[in-house]
Amino acid sequence: MGPKVEVVYNLLTMLFSHDRHNVSQKLLHMSANPETRSTLHQVGCIPLLVQLIYNQDGGGEAANQDRANLANATASSWMLTEADKETRASAAQALHNLVYNSCDDRKVKREIRILKLLELIRSYADRLRDAILHQLHHHDQEIDNRLPLLLDGNCN
Repeated sequence: MGPKVEVVYNLLTMLFSHDRHNVSQKLLHMSANPETRSTLHQVGCIPLLVQLIYNQDGGGEAANQDRANLANATASSWMLTEADKETRASAAQALHNLVYNSCDDRKVKREIRILKLLELIRSYADRLRDAILHQLHHHDQEIDNRLPLLLDGNCN
């Protein structure tokens, strides 16, 4: 079996997988190989990587169970589990490998500009998420500190 056929076969197998983390790890591994990198680019793997990076729903049973364990968090629907973060990091590195190691100069320049914008947006969204989580945590601590005082009737 030739390398291109093997890459396409692996991609089709991964598309039917519900384990997003496993898919991102396999794509990262495949994107590190110069022989398969161009094939991944040619068969349209970039949209799949973008979906793995930015789409949080459909993370499979394990991710949904991880989110269920975050029941005490008020904003669990937009929180990222460690598995989500690892999936995003692997997919982002694979995308970086594909874009920065392509052969077509004009297309590469355009893809690099788009990738830089996407990375900037993702970085901003991650910092914003962290700031909100910090504020929620601080607010929860403040409530925990005041609740006994309120119950005792000693707080104005």
